[in-house]
Amino acid sequence: MRRLPPRVSALTQRALRAARSFRLPRRVVRALAFFAVFSLVAYFGFWQRFLQPRLREARLLDASLRDAEGALDSGTGYRYWGWNVRPHFSDMVYVQKLEDKYNPTTAAGATNKRLVVIGDVHGCKSELVKLLDKLSFDSSRDHLVLAGDLVSKGPDSAGVIDFARNVGASCVRGNHDDRVLLAHKSLVAQGHLTPPGDDGAEPPKDRRGDQQAGAPPGADWDMDDPHGPNASLDSDRAHSVARALTAQQLGWLASCPVILDAGNVQGMGKLAVVHAGLVPGVPLERQDPFLCMNMRTIDLETRLPSEDRRGSPWERIWNHYQRKQMPSQRSTVVYGHDAKRGLNIQAYSKGLDSGCVRGGRLTALVLEAGKPGADVTESYVDVPCDNYVKKASGS
Repeated sequence: MRRLPPRVSALTQRALRAARSFRLPRRVVRALAFFAVFSLVAYFGFWQRFLQPRLREARLLDASLRDAEGALDSGTGYRYWGWNVRPHFSDMVYVQKLEDKYNPTTAAGATNKRLVVIGDVHGCKSELVKLLDKLSFDSSRDHLVLAGDLVSKGPDSAGVIDFARNVGASCVRGNHDDRVLLAHKSLVAQGHLTPPGDDGAEPPKDRRGDQQAGAPPGADWDMDDPHGPNASLDSDRAHSVARALTAQQLGWLASCPVILDAGNVQGMGKLAVVHAGLVPGVPLERQDPFLCMNMRTIDLETRLPSEDRRGSPWERIWNHYQRKQMPSQRSTVVYGHDAKRGLNIQAYSKGLDSGCVRGGRLTALVLEAGKPGADVTESYVDVPCDNYVKKASGS
């Protein structure tokens, strides 16, 4: 065996002695160990709780969209998102077109014209007035759209309707509006109220007012599950509001469509206003009205929409679907309904229910026209609200 030259051997031995004598300070070793453990926990936590579920959902979304696109070409695609033959109700307006004069990009002389959309007023008239005052709202220049649930829970449902009528507002029907209208029909059918006459006279009504009569203290007024523990409470509330409204107010509320088609808005594509949501890939005229007023999620495996929360939020699927479309075919939807998720602004969906009636905020989406051919400017303005739910429960 060849021996190393003496000089190389000496250098090697010195290096080995230095390596054996090298010791990191304990605090450095502890810091490195902590950093290693933290990195592993963060990595696996991020992967398991965030990245992996998102990747799985994206794969399911892509698979659903591929199926839907293939079937749409053959004219049978709607079933992939829960094929629902739309029921026909003679007393319900399904889709209504917003007049072009209110569209901030198509109206003649549209510069500085504004379209203002507000979600879930729930009888909070004073907050509605404050919000429009904050916006310096001018009905001769601006147009107001209320995204459903104008009535119930709050103190002045009748006042909200009268105010909306006076400023020439548009509206869509929310699930609570629908319950009040159904409650009124039930009261008429049972003989507790007379049918509304053509003269608009006030029907007999319960003058206890608009608050939740007969409600137990501490009741959870935000539970909107029609099959849940507060179903009878919602029914009592709807009947109370129905008794408090005049024939003219009920008639105006009934005229609110399920979907308001606002047409093409520069920078937003086709714009629609609905209370709860829309199913992607289904034309407006084929949307299920119950889902439009109640939907919260879509099951990615069954592709069935639902009003409960056991599924993926419908707006996540909606946005994913829109990004797969050609830019000229994309649509934006403005909605309310889901106070639990709160203000929820995404590229192609704008959720405006910020929980006003429970002491949150009342929020407006303001779309303002700019120079001809330019995209509309999009801004959000809100005001604080009193907690009428807490006041009604006596707590």
